[in-house]
Amino acid sequence: TVPKAIDAQENRAIDSLDKLKGTAFDGRFAREMVMRHEHDIAVYKREATDAKDPNIKAYAQQALPALQKHLEDAQGLEKARG
Repeated sequence: TVPKAIDAQENRAIDSLDKLKGTAFDGRFAREMVMRHEHDIAVYKREATDAKDPNIKAYAQQALPALQKHLEDAQGLEKARG
């Protein structure tokens, strides 16, 4: 099921970022991106192997390389921040 709106957890993350500026924002944003991509990759890996619907399974398998690349980019951003 596709969500119709941003959930409470996402809204809290947005609100916390909205209050930050400069390097504080940069650091929190980089950490959030790494954590979110790690979570998403875990979900997609599970669906890529366990999904009952072959279309969902195929989509998850197809999307994993892009998600992994995004994670690597986010990790590079976080590392560059020190």
